[in-house]
Formats: sequence, structure tokens, C-alpha cells
Amino acid sequence: MKILLDNFIFDLQYAGGISKVWYNILLGTKKCSTCTVTIFESDNSKNLFRGELTMKGFDIIMERRAPLLLRKFKRVDNLGSDIYHSSYFRPLKAKSSTKVVVTVHDFIYEKYAGALARYIHLYFKNRALKQADAVICVSHHTREDFLKYYPKFPKNQVYVVHNGVDDLFRPLNVSNNSLLVEFGLDVNTFLLYVGNRGYAKNFDFIWKLLKSKNFIESNLKLVCVGGGSVTKAEQRRIEELELVDRIVFLKDITSFQLNILYNYAFLLLFPSIYEGFGIPVLEAMRAGCPIWSTNSSSVKELLGPDYPVSFSPHSWEEALTAFVRLSSKDLREKARQIGLVQSLNFSWEKCAKQTLEVYRKSLNDE
Repeated sequence: MKILLDNFIFDLQYAGGISKVWYNILLGTKKCSTCTVTIFESDNSKNLFRGELTMKGFDIIMERRAPLLLRKFKRVDNLGSDIYHSSYFRPLKAKSSTKVVVTVHDFIYEKYAGALARYIHLYFKNRALKQADAVICVSHHTREDFLKYYPKFPKNQVYVVHNGVDDLFRPLNVSNNSLLVEFGLDVNTFLLYVGNRGYAKNFDFIWKLLKSKNFIESNLKLVCVGGGSVTKAEQRRIEELELVDRIVFLKDITSFQLNILYNYAFLLLFPSIYEGFGIPVLEAMRAGCPIWSTNSSSVKELLGPDYPVSFSPHSWEEALTAFVRLSSKDLREKARQIGLVQSLNFSWEKCAKQTLEVYRKSLNDE
């Protein structure tokens, strides 16, 4: 099986969830003894995951240098490949007999983006889907969304391949850590938030939590990881709530450091309205961190049917009740144990194997 993979996502992101997914797909194809893999990429990627990738075993085709925006519009030569899979929505110049696989991670642009951003995103997505012989969705919820937005696409050619989780995320046995001391934290004295703070993440619920009597009297801190610098509006809000000493914003955190934070956090806060997948939920479960989260979109399939507490992203009363319940040490331990077991259903090895299986099914579907 001759596979052509387009590494364009490594030029669009320094890190990010899609880059992590693509990195693990590349590792999986390297292990395929019956596959010949050709990589189409530029020579100026600064992506974190691309830097960790050993390219031995891949044939490399270098893309001509051009501005990033122009390269988004580029069509790729099929090079006589059996399978073409782009990490972004870049189609082939001439499809010929090549089978095209497209991955759809979410529908956040369709649901929440402004008119111009939505128009541009849909241009690239629809252009790629016109050539698609198979579509990979990263969750069952994303597949349901896909079939709503693209009802004419053959259902039997839309597959679910869940993302995985790095083995680095795991429970730690030590009771304290110098990283916590460095950040002025202690075990079980802080709530953790990971990711951007946009509308779909429902960060407004966290502001409400910070104003609640339950948080004020708890003496807990809030640690926010990623999501960019604190905005002026956020800073004003923090000052108005008199929480300057109880909120910590961290950036450039490594996965190793993040695992430590998951291990020692009181809870991960994840009140998301919409997720295509929700990698922080899976990382937290694998590290043994209990989660204050919603029962919306793909999050509920990550948590699984036995997770002891969740809430509607549209009901603050449910959310506050869930937080109060999770103040119980026994319930947090139950959530921790269920999360550890549930997280074992997901792995990058499984993700890569199922992706290769989609390739094979596409070739056999003549």
C-alpha cells in the first residue's frame, strides 16, 4: 500500500491537538510492514512534534517555498499513491485512482465562528470533501454532526477513530513535588483549567464558580494552563473579584509538567459547551485527576456511562451542585478510579491501527 501523507499541519501549528494526532498517525504508519509511506512537507516547520519525529523509513518530498497563505490553496501531486491523507484540507491536483481520506476533528467553525472565518474554513473543508472516499471523525458525536451537515455523504464511508493519550500521563507515587513549590501550590489546593478560554469552552461558568461562596470559602486556587496571555478584560475581572492572589496563569508548560499538575489538582475544570474530542479530559483521567465537566458533545463519550457526576453546560445550578458533590473526598476518589479504567479504552496505538484499517477499507471498496 503506497501512502502519501501531507504534513501541512506542522506548518500551521507550533503544537496543538491536531499536530499531536498527526504525529501519532505518522508513527503508526512507520510500523506498517506492507506500507510504503511518502511524506509531503516543507523544510521550515518549527512544530514541536515534527521536531521529535525521526524520518527514517519515510520518503520525503519537499514542498516549494511560498507564503503560508498561498500554500493553503495548494493542490498536491498524487505521486501514484494508493492512499492520500492530508493533515489539513488540501486536495490532490488529479485524483486518478488514488483513494482520499479526510479527517474531520470538529464543527466549531460551523457552530460558533464569525461569518468570514466560517466562510474560509468551509471553502477548504468542502473542497477536500469533494474528493473524499472516506472520512474519519474523532468521536461519535463528531460523526453525528458530520452526517447532519453532509447528509448526502455515504454513511458507511464515515468512520470513528478516537484520539489517544500519551503514556506520559499517569498517576505519580510521590506526595509532593518541587514544581508545585515553584508555582506556590500544594497538593489538592488548586483547581486546574487547561486550554483556551473561548465561548465554546464555557469559561463563564468558571467565573461564576470563582464568585460562589463555595469557592471563596474553600481557599482553593485556580491554575490556568495555555489559552494565551491574560486579556485586559480578564485582568479587570480578576481585580474586581479580588482574586489576584488566587488565580495563576501558566504558559509554555511541558507535558511532563502538565502531568504533575493533573496529579495534584483538586479537580480539572472542563465546563465545555462543545468539543470535537476533548483531549484534556482524557489526559486528566489517565493521570488520575477527577473532573468537573459537562455531559455535552463528545465529552460524555470520553467520560463513559459510569462517571459519577456531570452537568448540563446550560445549567449553572447543575454545575454548582456537581462542584459541591465533588468536594467530597469519597466521590472524587470514585471519579478518579472510574476515570483511570475508562481512559484505558483510548490509545495512540489503537488510533493509528484504526486509521490504517480505514485506508485498507477504502482500497477494497471499489
